[in-house]
Amino acid sequence: MPIEVTCDSCGKMLRARDSAAGKWAKCPGCGDPIEIPLPQTADEEVDPYGFDDDSYEDGGYDDELEDDGWDSAGSAQESVGIRSCPACSETIKSAAVKCSFCGEVFAPTLPGWQRKSSSNGRALATPVSRLAAVLLNWLIQLPLLFGMSVGFFMKYLDENQEAIGIAIFGISSILYLALAIYQLVILSRDGQSIGKRMMKIRIVRNEDNSNPGFVHTVVLRGFVNGLIGKFVPFYSLVDRLFIFGEEHRCLHDLIASTKVVEAG
Repeated sequence: MPIEVTCDSCGKMLRARDSAAGKWAKCPGCGDPIEIPLPQTADEEVDPYGFDDDSYEDGGYDDELEDDGWDSAGSAQESVGIRSCPACSETIKSAAVKCSFCGEVFAPTLPGWQRKSSSNGRALATPVSRLAAVLLNWLIQLPLLFGMSVGFFMKYLDENQEAIGIAIFGISSILYLALAIYQLVILSRDGQSIGKRMMKIRIVRNEDNSNPGFVHTVVLRGFVNGLIGKFVPFYSLVDRLFIFGEEHRCLHDLIASTKVVEAG
């Protein structure tokens, strides 16, 4: 007997020949691909209304579903201009250069700011957001640096203010050290400094978007990169300019195998 099937996209009720079982066809109503199910066995064929086959042979169905010869979902989808995303399996347009669901990029020439990571869809942080995070980190520590400077000059330039100068310098130094330790902790734990957290971006491993940890964020991105900058002329400038590349990865990102993405 004919196989009954309903289009999931438009709800059209259709019938197909037994020979089309297990194949794919195009819905005559909306054009979307439909998988034709295998026929039920004798034990599974239950008519809840007690009608025989002839009593509803022509009733309730909108159209006959013709087998279009598609043996797989891929060939069926391609024929109607859609396909499945290889990363998340959602249905997207065949001509899509980026999945609108997970952000997987299919076009290598897509501008870097429009790219998304291929593992879980996090968008790459823009150069503006990364530079803003650096500026915020600097502004946060500026009052403490100013306090240390004021305390230092009060201590050595005015004998009458020496005690006050020592107190200001000492308090500012302790707070600065506490801030530095806190920054190192959250960088190692979350891949975020205070500035990055405010800008809602974070550091991740380039390979799999995992947390890079202490070695990659502090040792490689910070200590090793800074050490190179002490001995290589113009290294720090070139390091920063790399942020405007297609992948927005500075030299310290390449050294540490990291990238900066939107925290989401």
